[in-house]
Amino acid sequence: MFSKMVVSGEGPTDMGRCNNQAPVCSGAAYDIGPVTLLLVKLLENNLPEWNANQLDFDHPEQLVTFVYRAHLSGKAKQRRLIRPAKNGVEKGFMIHAQRAAELAFYARENGHQIAAYFHDTDGTQQELRDDPQRREKLVNAIHKGFRAAKFSENGVPVVPKPTSEAWLLCAVKTEAYQHCAALETQLSGNVRSPERSPKILLGKALEDAEYDRERLCDVARSISIERLDMPSFNELREDMQRAIVSLCGQF
Repeated sequence: MFSKMVVSGEGPTDMGRCNNQAPVCSGAAYDIGPVTLLLVKLLENNLPEWNANQLDFDHPEQLVTFVYRAHLSGKAKQRRLIRPAKNGVEKGFMIHAQRAAELAFYARENGHQIAAYFHDTDGTQQELRDDPQRREKLVNAIHKGFRAAKFSENGVPVVPKPTSEAWLLCAVKTEAYQHCAALETQLSGNVRSPERSPKILLGKALEDAEYDRERLCDVARSISIERLDMPSFNELREDMQRAIVSLCGQF
């Protein structure tokens, strides 16, 4: 049975933030982010009715605990569970494995059934072309972390390509939900690219270049989750479904 999820991300416009200066928060102290709202939509759409009926989806911040990455990094230094050795984690991605492990430990120790670790793929188009496995390396590192904490079935990597704004752009561009898979190869994670930055193009689509967390949360709430068809998001959907089946069984 699912009752609580713990998440960590890069900033307020993806997984959210604490509004009380604490490293960990939930409920009224948690300013929920748009990507967290998408996760909650996936939960609502995929949980069996007997479980979903026991949850308050009108107040999603009550279902989620947020943990800052810096807090996870500090815990990882103390525990030193995953070290730079023969562990299958690519060079430069170890920190994500360590943070994911700590997020999973928090989930296990505090009665949270799902842990979701967010990080954009990032990178300029040239960097993504030079390292086409960049996203796969990041996802692999996160999975390694969950596995090290014995939380592999219920750990969920949240890795948009190139950034989470591309997921939101899919729903608000002129031809909404159409040909959205192409955004993953046509756009760049470089925020300074005016023609290819998901952040800039999302601002144009919203007619609001200064959009903030609350504006993006409005977009997330309006999204038809079943129509969002992009490889990186579909992988997230499958991972959430896997976690739900591990908790609730086949139904």
